[in-house]
Amino acid sequence: MNQLFYKRCLRIYALHSLQGKNWGKRYAKTVAHILRFILRIARLKFEFYFLGNIYLPYIEIVITTRCTLKCKHCSNYINTIEEKYQHSLTFEEFKQQLDNLLANVKKLHVLKIFGGEPLLDKDLDKILRYSLTNKKISNVVLTTNGTMDISDKLISIMKEHPEKMCVNLSNYTSNKELSSRLKTIDLLNKCKENSISTIFDENLLWTETSEIKYSGRTPKEIREYFLNCILTCTHVINGKLYPCPKAGIYDLRNLYLPSLQIINDWKGWLWEGTIEKIDLSAPVKKETLVRFYSNSDYLACGLCSIIEDALKKKVIPAIQE
Repeated sequence: MNQLFYKRCLRIYALHSLQGKNWGKRYAKTVAHILRFILRIARLKFEFYFLGNIYLPYIEIVITTRCTLKCKHCSNYINTIEEKYQHSLTFEEFKQQLDNLLANVKKLHVLKIFGGEPLLDKDLDKILRYSLTNKKISNVVLTTNGTMDISDKLISIMKEHPEKMCVNLSNYTSNKELSSRLKTIDLLNKCKENSISTIFDENLLWTETSEIKYSGRTPKEIREYFLNCILTCTHVINGKLYPCPKAGIYDLRNLYLPSLQIINDWKGWLWEGTIEKIDLSAPVKKETLVRFYSNSDYLACGLCSIIEDALKKKVIPAIQE
């Protein structure tokens, strides 16, 4: 199979695994820890190259585009989605998308349940339980902005699988505008009391997010932009798999075709076999995943400004429009 596929998957896996914490479970960077990491990478390479098995490192699934906040600098542009495109997944929709994505996958290292605000989804309990009991998934992360309580029912489900479960709690406490709305500290304490692992950035800051517009990059520059990108968050929204959250929003807003028309020989571009997205309405073939992850010519990178935005002055998180 395509070596670019394996290199990209291993790179993303390594980036997540070499953090100071492994999805909320802190590990000292000891010799034993480093050796375990090297052995895991060696095992993955063996599975890839000799057995032909696919291990995906990280997937985010947006279960709702609705949010309790309307952040001015939302890096995923959730705040720009029109009401007619707003949607929350039912459990059946979530299960179908996840099952189709993993149909020919041996293992998924991290599944992040994402939004909007996931706690707004009425089927979150079923979604969470199914994810945690899925033998193909090693870790489940629930991201919440801290404006809603995590119910006792959800806590109970999380406690059944402490080795897999982690809550990614956004820290917007430096934004005094949100003081009356945030339950962040209470949620953090609630998770600790119930021995649920958490990710909590005590010094979280954002950067300003640029408006979406085509950059004028050539195909060569688009490829270089992708290879220099700081994102490793393969993303599912609206029933399709995208290379990142921004790509999904660009597609939802029908921005791809105007950009294609700017690219010289864009028909040749598509003819070369690039895959911008994967439809999850049917089981995904192994070959399709390999082509998708082997791509370094995502047209979305022609619309993106994340590298430039990262150089801007830091601002307090979650400033409201």
